[in-house]
Amino acid sequence: MTAAEALDKILVRWKPKAAARHSPEYIEGFIRRNRDALERAVARAMMLRRMKRGAPPKTPDEFEVYAKLVARERPKDQEPDADVIKRIMRRMDKLLARDKGPAGQEAALALGVEFADIRAEAILLRRAGWDAVPLLLRRPALAIVRENAVVAVRDSAKALHVNLPEFGEKLNADLGQVQGHVAQLRDGIADAARLDRYANALWTRARAATAPASPAREFETPADLRGSPGGLRRTSRRCASSCPKSQATSRPRICKRSRSTRAGAACRSKTSRRCCRPASRPSRSASSTSTTRRRRSPRRSSRRCARSCRSSPATTASSARSSRARGSAG
Repeated sequence: MTAAEALDKILVRWKPKAAARHSPEYIEGFIRRNRDALERAVARAMMLRRMKRGAPPKTPDEFEVYAKLVARERPKDQEPDADVIKRIMRRMDKLLARDKGPAGQEAALALGVEFADIRAEAILLRRAGWDAVPLLLRRPALAIVRENAVVAVRDSAKALHVNLPEFGEKLNADLGQVQGHVAQLRDGIADAARLDRYANALWTRARAATAPASPAREFETPADLRGSPGGLRRTSRRCASSCPKSQATSRPRICKRSRSTRAGAACRSKTSRRCCRPASRPSRSASSTSTTRRRRSPRRSSRRCARSCRSSPATTASSARSSRARGSAG
């Protein structure tokens, strides 16, 4: 229907109402003088009605109308998912009020599923660098915005209508990948017959697919473990080479003789194979160690003295003279 045909239908209903205040001659003259302006107003009203129903744009004026729809729908898209689902339910109820039969129920469910898919596509397109806004119209659509101007519209038939040709090729490729990705995300959704659960699951999966990967955790190496000359790592290797018990654990060892993890020379001593112990055990105090050494030192010295006295030549000669003296006396 053209604007002129639509204007004629409007005038048929308008003339009887205007005749109560104006004469028929004045009404006919007013229509004759302003016919062109009236047709332009009717054409714009018809265009706005088509765009609000989700019709694809074809002229620059129609893309401007979609820009106004984007300004209205963008804040609503940023609401929580529960509020968005309530908006979808209200739109479905309007369709069911017009047709409560099976056809109306199927059309209402198709509208809800279509908008859920379009919103998931918008989430994925934003990851690719596009400013995508889903539009909840009578036939849902997806608008691509650049510098506050709508450059493309994806209608309910999944057809892309581009206002600026330089964005068409790349946008068409990205949109094809996104639609395939949404088809994969739909697989395996439980209770897909319920729109609220289907939409929540689909949008959650889309956001999870666009979330950046968590970086690997980095741990700072302590200063004494960075392999510096004379550090703990080098000392523990020396201790492991001399002490068999330290080879069974990766913990740093503490030398009993020097009470320090940096005493590599003490760990190489052959006096004891138990010179090292794990660093986690509490070390004895220096006072107790010195007392223990003082207690054991006399015993060690007496034993060494006894061995040296039995084996010395002076002790052997004196014992021989005493034996000869006892023999002569007898």
